[in-house]
Amino acid sequence: MRIAVAGATGNTGSHVVSQALERGHEVRALARRPEAITVRDEKLTVVPGNVLEPATLGPLVEGVEAVISAVGIGTQRAPTRVYSEGTKNLLEAMKQAGIQRVVTISSGTLARGTQASWGQRLILFPLLHQLYGASYTDMRRMEATLAGSTADWTVIRPPWLVDKPAAGTYRYNTDGVTRSIKPLTYSDLAHALLDVVDDQNRTGQTITVSG
Repeated sequence: MRIAVAGATGNTGSHVVSQALERGHEVRALARRPEAITVRDEKLTVVPGNVLEPATLGPLVEGVEAVISAVGIGTQRAPTRVYSEGTKNLLEAMKQAGIQRVVTISSGTLARGTQASWGQRLILFPLLHQLYGASYTDMRRMEATLAGSTADWTVIRPPWLVDKPAAGTYRYNTDGVTRSIKPLTYSDLAHALLDVVDDQNRTGQTITVSG
């Protein structure tokens, strides 16, 4: 499969690129700083650009079969539109190129329910929304944009992510409830994204994943 990866230099995106190549996929990786991608592979093409710069996205998606967006801004508190505007720009570039399949990362904190402890439900999660609510608000806009599009989309909602060695497994559900709040490694999230992008049965689903 030929896959375009937006956010290719991030904690998750870098794992997506490496694992996609290991699976034998051809990869086009979007990077604001191309020199930050140190992987060298004949099946890898680095495309300079930014999801907020629509003119740079045509070369990214031309000729690919699917797009994975691992775009993120971390724990930034300021208002943002990088998720919603970036996804809107990707969808438009995909439409012009005749590409349908896209998988994006959102957040498990947007799930309508959880089996977390009372302390996490009453203290931790409200605190996270108080601190980083601007990002979550834009993720909701992004999810709404995808739901209103004609693309074959899937949204992945992970819990908090950790930079540890891969566990090699992950759990998921599609009913909108966070059934596990165990952290997930960046590597395992990348694995889930690649599993889902090649599964047409997951089209139009919002999937909550966890460790």
